[in-house]
Amino acid sequence: MKLLRKIDRQLAALEELKGTQSIKWQPIPDSPQALALRSPADELLFGGQAGGGKTDLIVGLALTQHQRSLILRRRATDLSALISRARELTGALGSTSIRVGGRVIEFGGCKDEASKFKYRGRPHDLKAFDELSEFSQSQYEFVCAWNRTADPNQRCRVVATTNPPDTNEGRWIIQHWAPWLDPSHPNPAKSGEVRWFHDGKEVDGPEPIGGKYPRSRSFIRASVEDNPFMMASGYDRLLDNLPEEIRDKLRYGEFSMQIEDNPRQLIPSGWVEAAQERYQLENYSGGTRAIGVDPARGGRDRTVIAVSEGDRVEIHSYPGSKTPDGSSVVQLILQHWTEGTPILLDVIGIGASVLDYLKDLGYPVKPINFSHSSAKRDKSGLLKFSNLRTEVYWNLRDQLNPGYNPTIALPPDPGLLAELTSIRYRLGHKGIQIESKDEIYSRIGRSTDLADAVALSRHKSISYSSAF
Repeated sequence: MKLLRKIDRQLAALEELKGTQSIKWQPIPDSPQALALRSPADELLFGGQAGGGKTDLIVGLALTQHQRSLILRRRATDLSALISRARELTGALGSTSIRVGGRVIEFGGCKDEASKFKYRGRPHDLKAFDELSEFSQSQYEFVCAWNRTADPNQRCRVVATTNPPDTNEGRWIIQHWAPWLDPSHPNPAKSGEVRWFHDGKEVDGPEPIGGKYPRSRSFIRASVEDNPFMMASGYDRLLDNLPEEIRDKLRYGEFSMQIEDNPRQLIPSGWVEAAQERYQLENYSGGTRAIGVDPARGGRDRTVIAVSEGDRVEIHSYPGSKTPDGSSVVQLILQHWTEGTPILLDVIGIGASVLDYLKDLGYPVKPINFSHSSAKRDKSGLLKFSNLRTEVYWNLRDQLNPGYNPTIALPPDPGLLAELTSIRYRLGHKGIQIESKDEIYSRIGRSTDLADAVALSRHKSISYSSAF
């Protein structure tokens, strides 16, 4: 029996060696795909246009450069092209994983926000995401946390491919790779250039900061013209005949194109962008002052303090690790408080502790519980609100509405833009109702801390004179 098992292992090893020897994959010579194969970046984003060889790059890397690879699509049902290409190159018959030449490739999906947890603690030296714009930032960052290996000779890397995002949920990609994708970036990067980042901020190089090593990022733009196989098939002509708004994204890979709003989007993207442009173009001085606070206790969420003065809003964001209790939140609030300024506080969770501290100290704090009912209506007087959260946000929407000649100026923070444009609403028997914070988080993988604080700071429907 032992001899039979030994023979089986030897035969399996021979099959794996045979599989490795039969793999003939090579990148397209002198192409962005070949450049991507050699890129030293820890995190590489590849693509832009359709037909640039994105699928082949991922499969080719896994089969020739890495020992253990995880290849993800948001929906597992969309993996067929990747699995078929891996089978074609190896002759293997696996469906959820392929093993060849000592290399293991796993295929998986991440349909819901909670799906990321099934990849907890599972190390891979290659983490690959196909069509990254369909993933949330939270899913991407969580899965990448286990991009590691025990082999000192094996390189670890993250490779993602994508076309420009179609929805506001994909805006985070432009923020993450801003030097390459954001046309307003003050120090733009060239395709293939490597930049270093620490705690989400760009730094000069790989030297450790506070005991932590920065990670490098790069973006390599690819086009259908770089792929002779697609050009020979006439794929470029097919792309040329798509409707204009689709053609600009898939044919030309335009990340700067306007992202289409959802029909149920509470605040149109153009309204927020206009308010952010006013912040940069106009100077404001004085006016009614208010502070909105969305507190957090530890974890991934942030404590955000928004200071509204006249028509201008400033935001101050602090990691939850800096606010482990109500007292620490109060200390931050008081750094931005001036005499007589009302403090509008989200009291759910740690907010209750913050409220007690502020009351005991005699500060003018107004508790806001978003789940409470609302007796207010919108500016037209026609629309009822199902709860206080909807009232607060609809009030902000009215202040941004171009039909009311808005003057509000919001800071040009990409995260604020992403959060304000991610909120959706529905019409029910109790009136208008916007999504809860949990509903938004489950869809986009981030909490609306920035947006909540700003909305609270602009909640002018509350009478400050009678509230305190």
